[in-house]
Amino acid sequence: MLKRLTLLVVCLMLPTLVLAVPFHAGKDYKVVNTPQLKWPTTRVFNTQFKGQHNKVVVTEFFSYGCPACFHFERSLEKWLKTKPKDVSFRRIPVVFNPRWLILAKAYYTAEKLGVVEKITPLMFDAVQVKGINLTNEQQIQEMFAKVGVSATAFRNAFNFAPELAAQLIRGQTLMRVFKIYAIPTVVIDGKYLVNPGMSGGGPEKVIHVMNYLIKKSRVEEKTLVEHTPSQ
Repeated sequence: MLKRLTLLVVCLMLPTLVLAVPFHAGKDYKVVNTPQLKWPTTRVFNTQFKGQHNKVVVTEFFSYGCPACFHFERSLEKWLKTKPKDVSFRRIPVVFNPRWLILAKAYYTAEKLGVVEKITPLMFDAVQVKGINLTNEQQIQEMFAKVGVSATAFRNAFNFAPELAAQLIRGQTLMRVFKIYAIPTVVIDGKYLVNPGMSGGGPEKVIHVMNYLIKKSRVEEKTLVEHTPSQ
């Protein structure tokens, strides 16, 4: 009888044990307190963070011009190869200074052309390792040529894609909504925020906190669904 009672207690505690990791809000991560958003900000927020059913949305705010982002990239790429199937990953390039605008445009152009995974390591290597100051369209076009993108395809996406301007505005809007003052910063499901300075550790510590927050968000969503009355 005692054994059965013990087993029952352990089973009831399992959901808590899964999240029994010493990561604390206000220390290792931040709980996002988004104000009452007004349209079109609400639409931007919902599209970015609430648009995928049964998915935990992980979003990195970053820039190719950011040394800390480059330092984080290796751990992030390793995580991306093993991330859970119910996790959707997105990036938002931020523009903290005018020189980063062209780098943000390069990211969105790569996204449109389907070459983000190929262009990202080249961009980081050029800016952070080789110290190349990418300041004009010709330099960016030459980077895309290295991954097989024709000059015509690049120029059409870089200069004549209406959605690119909208993406830049959306990125800046979300940066203000989440009060992104340091990068890399990772937002989990629009609810939690973590970066290296906040977690008090290196890239691997951030990854551990991310995994914890993904599990936490997943459990919260499941609990919400279970307790939502059916129509």
